[in-house]
Amino acid sequence: PPPVEAAATHRPQVVDATAAGQALAALATVDELLKEWDEGGPTVLRAGGLSVRDLKRTAVALDVPEPVAAFWVELAYGAGLIASDGEADERYAATPAYDEWRELPPAERWARLAGTWLTATRTPGVVGGRDAKDRTLSALGPNLDRSAAPEVRHRVLALLAGLPEGASSVAESVLARLRWERPLRGPQQQRETGTGEARDDD
Repeated sequence: PPPVEAAATHRPQVVDATAAGQALAALATVDELLKEWDEGGPTVLRAGGLSVRDLKRTAVALDVPEPVAAFWVELAYGAGLIASDGEADERYAATPAYDEWRELPPAERWARLAGTWLTATRTPGVVGGRDAKDRTLSALGPNLDRSAAPEVRHRVLALLAGLPEGASSVAESVLARLRWERPLRGPQQQRETGTGEARDDD
């Protein structure tokens, strides 16, 4: 099989400190998103999901690219922290679970997000693409579920765990290995699962 290549090796202390910093940054980003949507969040499209304009606004508010904003929106949704408010002019808003989540210790908040990501079948990496009827796939919209996504995420983590301690991976080598292990999947399916999950791990 194609080997998973190490890009660089860092001291374990550096890896641990960087991981902790990224976890805290994730909590801060989700908190910022939820505060942004707490009062008068974006309108729910008739077919479900966020409009392109609202995703752009969210990306600007979070100071991240749109694909990254889609990732955080989907993660918060999957964790039950945002949902439709159910009103006539349906909008997305923070849920009561968000208030409970904010009161948890940082480690528990992070575990909730990480567990959600690991088991989610929804794949924000395909947002902006087209479905079988040539309709744009929107964040929080229909047709983002990919049943293989959790399996692919687990496999990516296993491949990364197989690297020497403190080593980071060459992303393309991870993708090459996934494609080798899942040869029956077409190019589009590979992009929708493998590529998206590898990017999630970056």
